[in-house]
Amino acid sequence: MVRDRNLDSVSYYYHGRDDYFETVQSGFIVGFSLLNARGIACAGEGDIKTALAMKIADICGTGGSFCEIVAADFNRDTMILGHDGPFHFAISKGKPILRGMGIYHGKRGSGVSVEAKVQPGKVTTLGVTQTRDGHLKFNISEGEAIDAPILLNGNGCNLYCR
Repeated sequence: MVRDRNLDSVSYYYHGRDDYFETVQSGFIVGFSLLNARGIACAGEGDIKTALAMKIADICGTGGSFCEIVAADFNRDTMILGHDGPFHFAISKGKPILRGMGIYHGKRGSGVSVEAKVQPGKVTTLGVTQTRDGHLKFNISEGEAIDAPILLNGNGCNLYCR
């Protein structure tokens, strides 16, 4: 599809129940992670603005992955970010692994997730949002990724950030 339509990015979402299309989409995370590594930004949850932010990060040579705040870790004074969607290998500490998933952060799911840690060090998050008058705006934050365990909550990637 990417080659046939000459796509620079993809955003997808499918929610169904025990049918052919749910089976097809269950492999998207792995396939779209491989596309991220080739410079085709792929975001889940139908989030086109996140796909744009991921593409910008990739063009800047940093790699970009979809993530959201998962929890606060007050013992480490950190925020934990993560997601079970496509991952960009450029930010991985070590080799990512594949993990079969039946539950995605509390919701029923299927397929395989790409589980990885983010490299410790300085990180920048980039979000693209929309203003009331329809213009695009960047939300940018900076922090430091630390080496900490991956939560077993159905999110394949965890980033502990100070």
